[in-house]
Amino acid sequence: AHRPDFVEGWKYRGNIRFAQGKLSEAMEDYQQVTEKEPSDIFTWNNLGLIYLCFGKFAQAKQCFELVPQLKGGDSV
Repeated sequence: AHRPDFVEGWKYRGNIRFAQGKLSEAMEDYQQVTEKEPSDIFTWNNLGLIYLCFGKFAQAKQCFELVPQLKGGDSV
């Protein structure tokens, strides 16, 4: 059954798609994760990497700047 609230499923599928180079699809999965679990630093980091690959530097920067804030000031 389809469970749109199953965050780990979105994250896992996003990771697989990212590894396969299916960046647009991975980005959609990661966006689902960030909507449901906005404190997930690894997903924000991966989303930032995808934005970098697409040349969307402003969006990548926003993602990367969130990571230390969510970690409490530490860098990744």
